[in-house]
Amino acid sequence: MRVAYILLNDFNLLSRAKRQVKTLLKNNFEVIIFQGNFNNKFEAQKNNHINLRIRQTKCSLLNFFFLVIFNFNVFFRILKRNDIEIVFCRELSTLLSGYLIKIFNKKIKLVYDSNELSIETYQGIRKKIWYFLEKIFVKKCDLIIHAEKNRKEYFNQIYPFVSANQIVQPNFVEFNPSTITNRNNISAIYIGAIGPHRDLEKLLQAFAEIKEIKLVIKGFGSESYINQLKKLYLKNGNEKNISFEPPINDEKLNDYLKNFSIGIAFYPNTNLNNWFCAPNKVYQYLQNNLAIITSNNPPLVELIDNYKVGCYIKEISKENLISAINTIINNKLWNNITEDVKKTFSWETLEPEFIDTIKNL
Repeated sequence: MRVAYILLNDFNLLSRAKRQVKTLLKNNFEVIIFQGNFNNKFEAQKNNHINLRIRQTKCSLLNFFFLVIFNFNVFFRILKRNDIEIVFCRELSTLLSGYLIKIFNKKIKLVYDSNELSIETYQGIRKKIWYFLEKIFVKKCDLIIHAEKNRKEYFNQIYPFVSANQIVQPNFVEFNPSTITNRNNISAIYIGAIGPHRDLEKLLQAFAEIKEIKLVIKGFGSESYINQLKKLYLKNGNEKNISFEPPINDEKLNDYLKNFSIGIAFYPNTNLNNWFCAPNKVYQYLQNNLAIITSNNPPLVELIDNYKVGCYIKEISKENLISAINTIINNKLWNNITEDVKKTFSWETLEPEFIDTIKNL
């Protein structure tokens, strides 16, 4: 069977998409990737990977128009072919193309990976427009995949009329059997965006006091903002235990994380999408035996309460962070990350349902 997999941004940086495509290929599906790229100024096709540029301007209305153009471009390309049996739309912003295809070819099966509560990340008129569109698009879906059980429940509250089959597919990562035995030098890591509203200032304040523990902040962000953080918080020689590093490819992450004991991931509770977060990073930490410090979002609270693999914090502050670090170290909470726990939260546990559901569309 041939699958058209439609997504935005760089496929190589989308670990959830990569796992799904890898599983499809492993099960003898042929996958053609249609990638909307906001950076490249060219259109290229190589090894069933079609790269289409989406123009970006400072005008939101124009950007929405260019996104619609991308969806129509993909729609026409797929419609011209006679070999596509399944269209897989990753996120709401690509679902227009799948909706149009279903109108013209009802035999094609439409899969919508609603891995974000997308409309809950918008505000004002933008939210109303996307809600109106999603309400129409989901009527044509044959399968809807959710990244978290609370998101699925909320989705069904606002779209009770949806008849499509629905499954929950959390952002678990692949099982990593390796273990860490050397805890003599405790190090912590934050992986993610480096920017405002991420509570990084409080994180730096905490580690400026715990000078015996190394902190690495690894991710992408503007150089000016990173320099601002360094200037404000890295005083009196504290640079010795705090460092900033560029992001790392997923394929190299396991080998890199074996040097750490604590993984940090904050999710600001600014909307329902964040409140019901389904984070890759937490499960990457778990698969690499890192105890977790995170916020008190319901899925993360459930994980930590049930398995005692870290600490969650209701209010991110210097004092609470220091307390969480001490709790983890004093109780050696990383020892609770057993092989059984890692298998429970591994992608391999999700693969059978995922592939069987796709095959039976």
